[in-house]
Amino acid sequence: MPLTDTAIRNAEPGEKPVKLFDERGLYLEISPIGGKWWRLKYHFDGKEKRLSLGVYPDVGLKDARDRYLFSRGNGGNPSSFRNPLCFLVFSTMLFSRSTKLVFTACKLTSSSVLAVLT
Repeated sequence: MPLTDTAIRNAEPGEKPVKLFDERGLYLEISPIGGKWWRLKYHFDGKEKRLSLGVYPDVGLKDARDRYLFSRGNGGNPSSFRNPLCFLVFSTMLFSRSTKLVFTACKLTSSSVLAVLT
């Protein structure tokens, strides 16, 4: 069952980190001192990996789901979301809703973009 904002706000920390799962690897990790981090659990090249998507409440449930969809949508390693160029284009996409532009830009590297601009 997907998470709700009410369930997130009412979640209490435990003695060990608590994980509240949303869907398809997206979850909220609550530390014993009360910090809440959005994480994505995924497999790449046969290894299990985790990616931090932001801190709650700075990144709300809807934003965390958008970041999850974006990171999974480029067809490669979801951690390519960390690429500064990719993140810049993602921020622009939130306003323009042009996903094709984002997925194309994330496959580029910063050096190839600089070569085109110079």
